[in-house]
Amino acid sequence: MTPALRKIVFTGAPCSGKTEIIGRLAARHAGRVVVVPEVAGLAFAMALADGRADGRKIFFEAIAALQVRLEEVAEACANRLDRPVMLLDRGFFDVVAYAEAYGATEVDALGALGPGGVVPRYDLVFNLGTAFGVVDEATRRANNRGESLPQVLRIAEALGSVWRRDHRVIDVAMAPAGIEDKARLVERLLADADILT
Repeated sequence: MTPALRKIVFTGAPCSGKTEIIGRLAARHAGRVVVVPEVAGLAFAMALADGRADGRKIFFEAIAALQVRLEEVAEACANRLDRPVMLLDRGFFDVVAYAEAYGATEVDALGALGPGGVVPRYDLVFNLGTAFGVVDEATRRANNRGESLPQVLRIAEALGSVWRRDHRVIDVAMAPAGIEDKARLVERLLADADILT
């Protein structure tokens, strides 16, 4: 019998180590891992955001649809691997949080996949929290997306609210020395759970 696909989400504030830790895990476990990128980041990079209310609705509907489709494609690819694992950079948790932070909670696609429906999509969610000593970097990235620092902080608070809704969210945000300690802790927890060994 083929082992079931495990879906692991990495979420957290800008510069908290999501992409770096996912990259390390993917390199170390090549042949077992499929990575799903951050959909909101892709959409912002394409300048799809629109400040009008109807524009926000369209924007988040697009993000939600793209997130679902990317996960479906990644799952099909992953299921061809031995002991497959999907690593998701933010995943649907952050689609919901971004929509809440921008006041776009009326987005149709989020109704079925809202907070009560998000967590069952995944096996584990690692909350990497906020990066240490990188406020300037977070501000630079926010500016690249056309967001202000207050918007980034509002999104981070919305993310925190979404993260706290389920016990399967593992908080590794307080690893004392930053990303290196977070990476080691995540690897140990995944090995202990016999997900990536």
